[in-house]
Amino acid sequence: MPEPWNLKRARAIAAAQRRAGATAVPLLAALAAAFGRLGEEAVDLLVETLGVDRFSARGLMLFHRDVREHAGQPHAIRVCRGERCRARGCEALGDRIAMRLGVPWYGRSADGRWSFVPVYCQGMCDHGPTACVDDIPFPRLDAIGADGLVDLMEAIDRDHGG
Repeated sequence: MPEPWNLKRARAIAAAQRRAGATAVPLLAALAAAFGRLGEEAVDLLVETLGVDRFSARGLMLFHRDVREHAGQPHAIRVCRGERCRARGCEALGDRIAMRLGVPWYGRSADGRWSFVPVYCQGMCDHGPTACVDDIPFPRLDAIGADGLVDLMEAIDRDHGG
């Protein structure tokens, strides 16, 4: 059962996650596991912990709400289209992933296994361009990495039945 929001406890969770090398998504998952719903109070913690602005922190919160939670849902592939990732070629990488999967931006594959959407900051701005598959981050992608990402996810999906 989630506990009520407690800033001191939230800071302790955030500090432990950061010491373990966690990026935004694992940090948000740990906070959600402890407190359940994450509200506006978590925005200030993200600003403090990750060093992002409030706009980016709110974007991260929206992103977290979309993370795949149940088996059977499509794998969610999210390519960051924030300014820093855009400057590093995220559009071409996203187009490459879309072509490989046969899924347009904002689309879902014909078999329902993949959804492909852009996001506008995943909290890894210094490591762009980035993508996340479900809640797994893939920083510093290039064309070879994008192809490997698709190959890996197709293999996992095939081996584990989605």
